Amino acid sequence: ESDPYLRIKAIHDYVTNRVEYDLDVLTTGYRPKQDAQTVFKTHQAVCEGYAKLFQALAKAMGEEVVYVRGRVREEFAPVDLIPFHLRAGTSKHDWTLHAWNAVKIDGSWQLVDTTWDDNKQNKYSADYLMLPPQAMIVSHFPHLSAWQLLAQPKNRKDFENSPILEPQFFAQGLTLITP
Repeated sequence: ESDPYLRIKAIHDYVTNRVEYDLDVLTTGYRPKQDAQTVFKTHQAVCEGYAKLFQALAKAMGEEVVYVRGRVREEFAPVDLIPFHLRAGTSKHDWTLHAWNAVKIDGSWQLVDTTWDDNKQNKYSADYLMLPPQAMIVSHFPHLSAWQLLAQPKNRKDFENSPILEPQFFAQGLTLITP
């Protein structure tokens, strides 16, 4: 594929269609290896594995891609899926931790979250494929502020207190005037 955007879309689609979120990690507390080779073989991962497989495939195709670590808003953490005894036993664990990718296309960095676009119930999603930075920051807060890709990076407090908007809000060209 000569179009760089379509190459990245193909990698995104490959990962989201062939990897399944490993819910056993949340329910048992056991976390298998999340490296790209293991995820490629097992077809199961948590966000780290999705992002590492995406990164490995993109690099194999000659793309410039990074693995981004950060967190999601507390409202989006999968706490309801985690048995109480695990939540209580690991009370210091931060359930908001998350990982995704940034990829450089035609000299511009783009954000991709294959975990959140996972092909759930055979429904295709590309909501988090090259989502504009001002839309991604609604739900994703990278540890390194440079990966917000915003001219004016947000701090953690502003991130947690900003209104929750779906990617479709931005896709329709809407702009929030006031909270």
